[in-house]
Amino acid sequence: AVASPAVASPAVATRLRAAQGWGRGSRRNALGLVGLASLVVAGALAAGWGPGGHLRASTAGQPAVSTSGQPAASPSGQPAASSAGSPAGEADQRTAQQIAMARGLVASGQYARSLQLLDQVLQRQANQPQALAYRGWVLRLTGVAAHRAGLMQQGKASVALAVADDPTYPDARVFLGYILFQDDHDPADAVVQFRQFLADAPLPQMVDQTHAVVAQAFAAVGQPVPPASTAP
Repeated sequence: AVASPAVASPAVATRLRAAQGWGRGSRRNALGLVGLASLVVAGALAAGWGPGGHLRASTAGQPAVSTSGQPAASPSGQPAASSAGSPAGEADQRTAQQIAMARGLVASGQYARSLQLLDQVLQRQANQPQALAYRGWVLRLTGVAAHRAGLMQQGKASVALAVADDPTYPDARVFLGYILFQDDHDPADAVVQFRQFLADAPLPQMVDQTHAVVAQAFAAVGQPVPPASTAP
């Protein structure tokens, strides 16, 4: 049995309702996916958050090993601006810990508890791109496992909000690309997301894990896969 998802905070729920119209013209299919995987976090935690191992900040305020070509989330990002000893730095540390715990819970199949932690982050910071992206990905996984297209659409809306809040966050881009390609069968829109994912200096591990599906999407539109950029 698949646990019911946690309820989003009112602020996030309002934004998600508005975002759920995004891409509704695409064809959706909760079945026949290129595989279903949980997020596995051991390698991601070892790799750290990004330069300096800090939490990625919102511009508006996985995974090491995964199966069946699914991206195993690996947060990539920029160093936080606040110092560790300041109230803002402590809040960032709490957020980072909760997101890391949420990914670990997903790896052990505890989707509902994972969503509760991500919602706690979003109650404090409704535009937090990592929480939005990973909440959306967990909802998508839950929807696929339960054959519930509505949950898959909610997941897509949350990931789309993460892209809107931080267009340079590669994890959100690759999640949205997977959803567009595998669930909506829309390779033309998927390669837009995958192209930006590759341009935003993703972790090499994430590029390797997603290469097969990214290549399939580009092949479907008759285009070569562009090289991934690297962080300066």
